[in-house]
Amino acid sequence: MHDLLPGYVFVYAEKAPLDVALLRSIEGVIRCLCDGNKQFELSGSDEQFAMMILQKDGVIGKTKVYREGQMIHICQGAYEGLETKILKVKSRNMRMKIEIPFANMKICTWVEYEVVSDREAE
Repeated sequence: MHDLLPGYVFVYAEKAPLDVALLRSIEGVIRCLCDGNKQFELSGSDEQFAMMILQKDGVIGKTKVYREGQMIHICQGAYEGLETKILKVKSRNMRMKIEIPFANMKICTWVEYEVVSDREAE
């Protein structure tokens, strides 16, 4: 397991604005990140991400990783029971391209991570 954001510390404060000079005086603090407007307070999707981390007490959990060429077992949906090889992985979308046999041909299609399991893990 690897740290998602090694070296980063998120400071949650009830009172805004936070005195950034106090943070800079802490030993080991190299710099405080800010946006293009010199704002240190998170907003938008950055704030949502930080709040998600806070709600989970800093524990993000594990994400299954799949690789091209890996053998998998389809455990749900239309292709349930099929064992096949991953041709391509789109981690961002949590989808993978697989090949399925049909009418003496190989048909390529995309499936989501949640409908497969690692064949070696079974």
